[in-house]
Amino acid sequence: MVIIPDQHLASELIKSAPDAAHGFVALIGDYLHAHGDSLQHKAEIIEAAALKKIGAETGKEIYQQAVSLFKRIAGREMLVCDLERMPVDLGKSFVSASRYVQNEELQGLWASLLASYVNTCAKGEYPRSAFVSVLKDLTPLDARCLEKIYLVETSLSRSTASLAHFLDQAIVEDSQPVGDLVYAGKSVATALLPEEAFLSGSDKSPSIAKLAKPLNSEIVASIGNITRLGLVEPERYIDGGSDPRRVFHTAFGYEFCKSVFPISLT
Repeated sequence: MVIIPDQHLASELIKSAPDAAHGFVALIGDYLHAHGDSLQHKAEIIEAAALKKIGAETGKEIYQQAVSLFKRIAGREMLVCDLERMPVDLGKSFVSASRYVQNEELQGLWASLLASYVNTCAKGEYPRSAFVSVLKDLTPLDARCLEKIYLVETSLSRSTASLAHFLDQAIVEDSQPVGDLVYAGKSVATALLPEEAFLSGSDKSPSIAKLAKPLNSEIVASIGNITRLGLVEPERYIDGGSDPRRVFHTAFGYEFCKSVFPISLT
């Protein structure tokens, strides 16, 4: 909870609320007048005004989850100053995309993304705004498949995609980091999605019969969508086709998943 030392400062912060909060400032003024001796109530209203500044219409459920997640990620409480570090254009696009989300599973991902954005800004870094449009295009099934795929350790966490798939296997096994890149072309099998994904060729691979079972249309559609969004890359054939049964992590997908599944991928 943020404590505001005097009512003048409180009034100045309230005035900073955007036009989108029309009528909200008057409500705050009435509230402060009625609770003039309550610093706690003032602080609650100031926090609400600050949230309006970045578009608090994201919804109480998303915001409350984001506050809890931020504490787990950053190790401290989320403050008004943390929220105000978010770029205004990013706040507006986040609100526009998340304000009508009703699915609880997706609300959790939006909360994670908000907490990750605030944490990124608090560290003085600029957040990747494209994650908003990517998350907006995911269904709950897409999200479950994506999380299972990225829970699999492939040593490709920072690769640009499946470059090493085209290299000699001995080179792949002996590959060393090149700058921030690690080339290790190991694919993830998708035959058991959305319940499970696993490293192709690993000892944990299921029977051949399970692997040979056709993917259902919903899983194929989900893999197609997360491929379209650049979150995974399917194995490619020499004739230009692709195989959704085996996919590779991408650098963009890894960074996105760290923002929407921060607890799972730590």
